[in-house]
Amino acid sequence: MTLRVAMNGVTGRMGYRQHLTRSILAIRDQGGVPRASGERVEVEPILVGRNPAKLAELAARHDIAHWTTNLDTALSDAGVYFDAQVTTARAAPSSARSRPASTSTPRSPPPKPSPTPSNWRNWPTRRA
Repeated sequence: MTLRVAMNGVTGRMGYRQHLTRSILAIRDQGGVPRASGERVEVEPILVGRNPAKLAELAARHDIAHWTTNLDTALSDAGVYFDAQVTTARAAPSSARSRPASTSTPRSPPPKPSPTPSNWRNWPTRRA
């Protein structure tokens, strides 16, 4: 079984070194991950990013067949999406942008603990 992983943001330091080379490519080079049934789950990365030159260079360096600058295309081809982009660069794929906003009720914060003998000195007091 082969699991295709769309990896967005792998041209950055953390996305490249930690996630692509030390995780996904290491799993790929070991022939995948064995399951209890004896079957192996192999991974096939799809590189996604904004800079086609960097993506092409990484793909050639690591023998990766697929890369793209189109997130929606990558998502349609992959079973897993991994986002290593810098937070300020993240944009929702068009499928997420077209969904209505959540209608769930916001949760209240958890109640504050009552003062006990062990923490009463640090408990805030009201001043009149």
